[in-house]
Amino acid sequence: MDDARAAVKPPRHEHTVRRLETFSDIVIAFTLSQLAFTLKVPRASGDLLAHPIHIVTFVASFAFVCALWWLHHRLFARYFYPDTPSVLLNFTFLAATVFVAYSLLLVSTFGDDVSLGAYFASIGLAYSLLAVLIAKGLRDPRIQLDDADRNDGAQLARRIGIGGGGCLASALVALFGGSPREVMAVLAATLAATVFVAVRQRLARRRAQREAKEPVP
Repeated sequence: MDDARAAVKPPRHEHTVRRLETFSDIVIAFTLSQLAFTLKVPRASGDLLAHPIHIVTFVASFAFVCALWWLHHRLFARYFYPDTPSVLLNFTFLAATVFVAYSLLLVSTFGDDVSLGAYFASIGLAYSLLAVLIAKGLRDPRIQLDDADRNDGAQLARRIGIGGGGCLASALVALFGGSPREVMAVLAATLAATVFVAVRQRLARRRAQREAKEPVP
């Protein structure tokens, strides 16, 4: 697979991809470190366990950004070609990722609908941009992909797109005055849809593997 990709990309493009991936790793690592500054020091140590909402949101945000890093790695490993639109989309993705930390700081400071909407919008935009970049790579004739890679990429883009769209929908619900329960309901429905699609895709893959192993009569 690496040889096929090297045959398609000139050496200078390979160098550009490496630099972009390294720069992206630095930005994502910086974002993870900035999440710690969103934590508030309680008046008493006992309040840390009595009101753990800030710890919960920090852990959830850390997990969101770590997942973004892993998905970004998968994008660059197979589906990224460094043309101008892809580079610009990648920088936009990084801006959305950095904004996750800033919007979480807004949530911890104000806790209103606008800050909550900005938080979910930043997460939704980051995931949606990853889905767009993977889908773009699947359609790029300069990237050589076998059927398995193409199928995996399509399924991955679908799952990420569902997650990103659900977060954007949650942002709209929050911005238009929806209650926290309504926001959580949208997120729960998004998670359920993502899990359903992932399980269905896994079952279909296993069924195809079994059929491939069965002897032809």
